[in-house]
Amino acid sequence: MSKFIKTIILIAFILLSHSSFLLSDTLKLKNGKSIDCDSIWQENSIIKCRRFGHVNVGYPKNIVERIITAKAKTYNQQFQNNKSLGTQNTKTHQTEIIHISINPNNFHPVQMKVAASNIPFTTPLSNKKPGQIIQEPVYHGYEQLYGVLKLGNRKNNIFPFVFDIFESEKMLLYLDLNRNGNLTDDGRLENTGTGRFATRIHIPWKDLIENCPYSGNYVIWFYTNEAGWNRGRLFSHYSRTQLEGTVYIKGVPHKAYLVDKEYNDANLANDGICLDVDRNGVIGDNEKYLHHAEVDNNTYIFEIKW
Repeated sequence: MSKFIKTIILIAFILLSHSSFLLSDTLKLKNGKSIDCDSIWQENSIIKCRRFGHVNVGYPKNIVERIITAKAKTYNQQFQNNKSLGTQNTKTHQTEIIHISINPNNFHPVQMKVAASNIPFTTPLSNKKPGQIIQEPVYHGYEQLYGVLKLGNRKNNIFPFVFDIFESEKMLLYLDLNRNGNLTDDGRLENTGTGRFATRIHIPWKDLIENCPYSGNYVIWFYTNEAGWNRGRLFSHYSRTQLEGTVYIKGVPHKAYLVDKEYNDANLANDGICLDVDRNGVIGDNEKYLHHAEVDNNTYIFEIKW
């Protein structure tokens, strides 16, 4: 058996014996500890990882040294193998943090360029009035049901509301847009959809985001249907407003969108980025809500801040 064949067999054995290591992401902490994870993502200042298929653990970002993705491990292993075989590929895998600032120089508001992603029926209604409500309108329906929306990154991010419900199934929505506890000074919203209730809600950016650099309104679609209503008077919402811009990786422009997902909280800094990684003009499903991406065999970690 030739030396070349023996080397190939040895490499194959090593790769097989370390397959679980190569197929997992690794979190490297500044204290030297390494943590193998099924997946890693960032939520605000916390680096989170999923272990053993279902256990989620969070670490403060300031104690994390770096993230090594499974693809990076595989690439670096191939690089070492190529060196042992005497091949000429000497390019090493690099990990780099890309700082993304949300401001008008980088992103501008658009309406629904990327399909909405939300968890339905996250807002229950109740007969119990939220403590934030101080003053109410004169009601004409037979029942009033209350709820709250949590939107934005301000300390006071709770928007209470009430539905005035009529025998005819007509519903009027009073929402405390300015969060002053008074439901009489923000107007009322009627059903503009085709089902039980749906409407657009326009909320000023400045009331959602601390020191917001954008003027105008952020728009959400607030709705329920027969399924949500019959399951316990549950409402859903998703953000129609998104941010469109460009992210440069090594000087190369990539179309990018900041889009809400899961519970749409109107923050846009905590759900990763939708990025045209392959620059084909389309945001594919595997290019949505990225916290890191592989471009030209390098790993880029996206840190998004207002």
